[in-house]
Amino acid sequence: MVTPLKVDGQDMYAQVDTGSSHTQLVWRNWYESVSPKGCGDLFYKCYDCVSTECHKGPTTTRIHYVDGSTLTVFPHFGDFYFDGATAIAMKFGLVTGASRGPWAAIGLGSRSVKPPYKRFVDQLRSQHLIDSGVFSLYLSSGRAPSGELIIGGDDPSKYVGHLEYFGITDKGRQKNTLRSFNIGGKVHREVQPVLLDTGTSVINFPERLRAGVMSLLQTTGTTEVDIVKVGNIYIVDCDDKDHLPTMRFIMQGLVGKYDVTIAVPPIDFGGDWIMGLPAFLGNYYSVDYVGAKIGVAKAQSLSLSLRPLDRSPEELVTLYLREVWRFVIEHSPLPRSAGRDFETAFSVSARLVSALEVALHPSCMESFLQQNLLQLCVELVMLDD
Repeated sequence: MVTPLKVDGQDMYAQVDTGSSHTQLVWRNWYESVSPKGCGDLFYKCYDCVSTECHKGPTTTRIHYVDGSTLTVFPHFGDFYFDGATAIAMKFGLVTGASRGPWAAIGLGSRSVKPPYKRFVDQLRSQHLIDSGVFSLYLSSGRAPSGELIIGGDDPSKYVGHLEYFGITDKGRQKNTLRSFNIGGKVHREVQPVLLDTGTSVINFPERLRAGVMSLLQTTGTTEVDIVKVGNIYIVDCDDKDHLPTMRFIMQGLVGKYDVTIAVPPIDFGGDWIMGLPAFLGNYYSVDYVGAKIGVAKAQSLSLSLRPLDRSPEELVTLYLREVWRFVIEHSPLPRSAGRDFETAFSVSARLVSALEVALHPSCMESFLQQNLLQLCVELVMLDD
C-alpha cells in the first residue's frame, strides 16, 4: 500500500506501514552510487538534498524487519506538503544501505520500537496540524484497488455501517489477539498474538499450520483446486482462483464486546501470525494506539467500472450483472444457495435488456445500478429459481 508524497518540492511514493514506526526516504546520492539504473527506475523515487547538505555522519541506524531485511538510515529534516497544509522541518531517515532493494515508508506503528526521531503522526501533532493521534485507512478490492490514508481521525463517509473494535492486547509490540480462523466453513481455534501490518504483502501463518491450511484451501471452496508450490510462492491456475474459499479471522473484541471477524484472501507461511495487506482489501480500519483499539468496517465499495459499448446489449448487461452479483454475494445476507445455478440467469439475460435499456449508455449505467441494486438482486434470484 503506497501513497504519493511531496517533500521539499520533490514528488515520490512511500509505503504506508502500520508495522513499523520508522519513516524513511531513499537518498539519491547513495542509491545512484550503487544502482546502475539510478533513481529514474526506482518506483519510490529518490530524495535529493538541494537546500541543505546531507551529512551521513556517525548517527546511522540499522532497522530490522520481520522478513529478515534491513535498512540503514541517518536522520534528516524536510518539509512535507499536504492538501492545504505544510509540515515544517519533519525529521525522518534517509536510506544509505539496504540488504535487499530499498524502499520509502511512512511509519505508523506504535512507539514501542523507537526510531531515532519522533513518529510521523507525533510530529504532526506537535505542529498542531492534527488534533488526534488516530489514523484510518482503507483500500478497495478489485483489479485496480485504491484507497486513502487519513491522519488525525476518521471519515464515516468512507465505510458502511459502524466500526467494530478489537483491542490492542500487547501495546509493547502493537499486537492484537487472534481467537480462531475459519477456512471454507471449517473453524480452527488458534489463540495467538497477531500483528496488523500494511507493510507485509501477505497473510502469514505459522509454519506448523502449513499442511492443514493448504488442505483446507484446496478442498473447501466451491470446487477442489490444485495449489503448486514453486520456491516460496504458491501458484493457483487463474481459472481456479475464484473457487478458493474465503478465510475469516476472528479477533478478540474489546472487554464486554463481541469478537470481530475479518474476511481476507490467501496467504504465506512463516514464524508468526501477521495480518498483511490482503486483510486491508475492501476494509476500513481506524487505529487508536492511545485507546488501545482498532476499528474495522466494510469500505464503501459499490463502484462499478464502465465498460465500452463495443459489445452487444446482452453481453453488456451480463457483464454488469456479474459485478452486481459479486457485490451481493460479499455484502448481502442472501444465502449463497440462491446463486447455485446463476449461469441459467445469464443465458436469459436478453429478457432483461428491454427493462435495462436506460442503463445501456455508460453515462447512466453506474447510477442506474446503484439506484436499482436491490430490485436487480430480487429479479436475479427469481430467475435462478
